[in-house]
This record gives sequence, structure tokens and C-alpha cells, in this order.
Amino acid sequence: MKKTLFFLFVMLGSLFVAKAQLNLYLTDFETYTVGTRLATQAGSPWTTWSIAPGGAEDPFVSSTQAHSGTKSVNVLNANDCVFQLFDKTTGRYNIEWYMYVESGKLGYFNFL
Repeated sequence: MKKTLFFLFVMLGSLFVAKAQLNLYLTDFETYTVGTRLATQAGSPWTTWSIAPGGAEDPFVSSTQAHSGTKSVNVLNANDCVFQLFDKTTGRYNIEWYMYVESGKLGYFNFL
């Protein structure tokens, strides 16, 4: 009886084993050049709302603030950077980032 119960618990436990996580995209901006626009140097999947990398919508890579490492992206009022998800229209995805907003300022992001 004990062997049967142990076997059943092992079988039930195997049903709840988590699947391995697959990172579709991961960056910390450390490979990019400070003072250069993000979408210009990173390329796809980064672009701008008008699909015009290098223009005023394209934010600069900065070394002023960073969560880890020394670089980040400084998004200002005129910037409208876009991270394209392409064919990811169904399923479950986990999207994470760190966003620094100065005291007294507002921050904004959206998903379309």
C-alpha cells in the first residue's frame, strides 16, 4: 500500500513540473553606445512609432541611470520608441522591464 501511494504521489507531482522558460528577447543595453539612438543601433525588434529609427522619436542610450550595469535608454517627451512583438498575438508571455521615473515627473507606457 505504501509503495502504491508513493507511486501515485510521484505521478501526480510530475504533472505539475514547470516547463523551461524560453527568453525570446533579453537585453541590458550594455552593448549599445551611449549618445547614440536606440533603434538606430539595436535594429529589430526596436523601432519608432513612425518606423523612422534615427529621428526625433528614437531615444538615446544613456549612462545617467541604470538598474544594473551602466547603461539604459533615456525616453523623453518627443520619443516614441516601439518594441515590436511581430507574430506574438496569442499565447502567454511575460514582459518585464525596469523604469526609473524622477520624483515629481510622470512615466507612461502602453501595449497595443
